[in-house]
Order: sequence, then C-alpha cells, then structure tokens
Amino acid sequence: MAVRDDRLTESAVGALLGCAMGDAVGEMAFKFKERSDLMATAARLPVLRYTDDTAMAIALAESLVACGQLDAADLGDRFARAYEAEPWRGYGPGPPRIFARVAETGVSYAEAARSLYNGEGSLGNGAAMRVAPLGVALYPDLDRLYDAACASAEVTHAHPEGQDGAAVQATAVALATAHHVAGTELDPSDAAARLRATARTENLQAKMDIVARALAEDWTPVQAADAIGRSVAVGESMPFGLYAFLATPGDSLRCMDVAILNGGDRDTLGAMAMAIAGAYLGPQGLRKALANRVERRDDLADLGRRLAQRFPAPAQA
Repeated sequence: MAVRDDRLTESAVGALLGCAMGDAVGEMAFKFKERSDLMATAARLPVLRYTDDTAMAIALAESLVACGQLDAADLGDRFARAYEAEPWRGYGPGPPRIFARVAETGVSYAEAARSLYNGEGSLGNGAAMRVAPLGVALYPDLDRLYDAACASAEVTHAHPEGQDGAAVQATAVALATAHHVAGTELDPSDAAARLRATARTENLQAKMDIVARALAEDWTPVQAADAIGRSVAVGESMPFGLYAFLATPGDSLRCMDVAILNGGDRDTLGAMAMAIAGAYLGPQGLRKALANRVERRDDLADLGRRLAQRFPAPAQA
C-alpha cells in the first residue's frame, strides 16, 4: 500500500503541475508562436504564470480535499471566490455571469449556468480544463467518475456536450493515474478506444473516432488538429488535447509542443494534455526547468499530496 500511495501522490502532484505548466506556457504561445522563441522566452522568465484554467483546477482540488466528495455548492462558491480574488486570470464570459446571478438571486450555480446561451448552457472546454483533480481522486471507479465529472461541470456548463467532455477528460486522467499507480505502460490505441466508449454525445464520439484514426495512421499534429479542431468548444479542443498526449505518452515536452504549437485555444490545450501527462509520468516526468518555475509550484505540490491523502489508493484498483 505504501508504494501505491506514493505513486498516487506522484500522479496527483504531476497532474496539477502539468496542468499549470501547460497552461502557463500555452498562454505564452499566443504571442510566441515559434517554438524557439517560446522556449527562449520561457527560459528567461523567473515565474511561469497560469490562467483561470489552473485557478479553477486548484479550486476543485481544494473542494475535494475539504469535502471528501464532489459538492457542487461548495465548488461553485470556491470558483466564485477565486474569480473575485483574481479576476485578471483570463476567465471567459460565462463564469462571471453565473457568479453574479447566484449572488444577486440566490439560485443554484447549475440553474444559473442553464440560463446561458439561450437556455442551452455552455459547450465550451471550461469544465474539462479544470477536471484533472477529480480524475486522480476517483481513478479506481470510472462509473462513479463519469457522474461526478458531469456534476462538477454542471456548476458552469449545462450543455450535455460540455459535461460529457469534462467526463471524458477526467477519465483520461484516471486511466493515466491507474497506469502510474500500477507501474504499467499505457497503450495509446487501447486508451483511445476506452475513451471513445466513455463519450456519450454524438459529436464527441465522432471526434474520438478521428483521434483513433490519427493514432493508427500516424498523422502529423497539423493533420490531426485540422481534422479534430482546436477551438474553445470542448468537442474540438478536448479530443485534440487527448491526441497530443496519446501520440506522445512518454515525452511530456513533446506532448506540450503538440498541444500548444498548432493553433487554437493554446493555454487550455496545454492544461488538458499536460494534466494527463503529469498524472501518467509524475512530476519527475515533467521538464524541471519549466515545472520548477510554475507559479505557486510548492503550493500545487502540497495540494496534490493532500488530494492523494484524502483519496488514498485502494489495495487493488
């Protein structure tokens, strides 16, 4: 059990640090689109600052540690407080509107989220970008994880695709965690098939079919990005983030390159792909020159350790 718990801690810390690293460097990639310029600039900065992607992942991890389960009301309150404290993190238009409506009317976060976009709710990637802590916490129970991930998404994303995307991303983190805890190697084709089976909305199922084909036929990242998409819609960016990891499972730096250097929603693509890579490889598999300069690095590592302690590895998983 001690070894399994140690490896679970590595996955938890790796997922949070990977998320923040991909997020911070991905945000820089909007300005520095060439890899050489991006890496040279990143090497000069004393601190790599993350965006709302990581801020919301932190809030989710803290809620899980405090409550011992997914508590939507607590989670929404933590999201709102994080936004109020640091509104400059780069939040999209939806969350602030939700937080304001809850504060003004007293409705639940889910009800406020359902009021957006003509009553359809958001199908953006905001719920998927932050869900990694839940994938680590509930990695042994994928059925429970799917429902919990949807519940975590519902706080801000009422659209079924927004919730399905979060659940598929959480499952990817869970699979990566399970392999790290067991000390086994992940097979990208098998993982792609399992994630395709996890998806319940038609568009995400179709996109996961494209991911599987891209892996089987060894497409270039540009070919994959063009076919899958890489926008803020979860049905594009989340599957492309999965592709970035599955095409490079043993190389976190290459994973980040694929995720953030092919256009689109670069910071969120980096956060999603690198959260999976961090869970699979642990912090030791992240490029130290970057990971060690992530903003609040020590706090993120401590939070990962507390998350693993709150949700310890079962004897067999």
